[in-house]
Amino acid sequence: MLRDDILSLCQDELVKLGGVLDDNRDELFNSLSSKIESEYNISIIFSTINRGSCTYITYKFFDKYGTLCKAAFKLQPDSGADTMVTNLVAIITGSEAIEILNDAYDKYRASTGSAIDIRYQWGRAVDCSIGAWDFSNITVKLSAKALDKLISLYTSSQSSLGLKLSGAIEESEVGKQNIVEFIRDFDTFPIHKMLDAEISKEPTKDILSKSMLRPDDAKSIIRDNAKSMTKGTQSLLVVRVVSQLGTFIVLSNWKVDYGDKTIITSIIDDKAIDLESASIVTSYSIISRIEQVIKLSKSDIAEIFEA
Repeated sequence: MLRDDILSLCQDELVKLGGVLDDNRDELFNSLSSKIESEYNISIIFSTINRGSCTYITYKFFDKYGTLCKAAFKLQPDSGADTMVTNLVAIITGSEAIEILNDAYDKYRASTGSAIDIRYQWGRAVDCSIGAWDFSNITVKLSAKALDKLISLYTSSQSSLGLKLSGAIEESEVGKQNIVEFIRDFDTFPIHKMLDAEISKEPTKDILSKSMLRPDDAKSIIRDNAKSMTKGTQSLLVVRVVSQLGTFIVLSNWKVDYGDKTIITSIIDDKAIDLESASIVTSYSIISRIEQVIKLSKSDIAEIFEA
């Protein structure tokens, strides 16, 4: 079993921990990380955080698609080795199961021509959430409950998991909706019911903004970079809620020139999300007016670079 394999593989390092993270923990974590990468082809960065009397082990690793995944687990007294092995099994097994899930969706998309590429991602939050997105791509961060259910399915029926997931995905017809419809109907899709996957009950505008750069975030990045950059360019993908003319969510590209101290904004794909009608707007008259709303004034730009 994977758990036994990991325990055997890492026994020396885990025994050294013994439930107590001493001054040698960095050396121990580095050795453990090297062994896991060699054996399972997954690179995990370990660290610890102290919060009052509690110690948490944090895990950072990149999935198959190059996305940085993070988790933190409380280290229980006198159970350091056991706790770490449990968490490592969840990371390794969960990553393998998610790869099967994404492969199943890729095959479905190839056969149906679904317009949106959906990518499921390792996660441990209470609810599923939307990560990075645009009009052609959506990242779904799985909740702890959904990940545990997927791992359970993987453990009990690894050989047939792909077929089970493919059937549920086909029944769900995921990827044929626009992103607002996908969020609205998220909990009802058979594939998500199979995984006990439920999305946050926050307003859609908050779900779509949480993992993206917002205007204030972009301004802070530019201010910080401008302190050391006197030339060069940068592009930032920024999401903004526009309340004029209705309620819209807009993705825009901020093209920053640090030499000229200019910022040019443009709407991605000349599209906006109409939250009131759950539709994608492409009307030139509406898009052009939204573009005027989100355009940074000369005084705004000057304030950003001079701050």
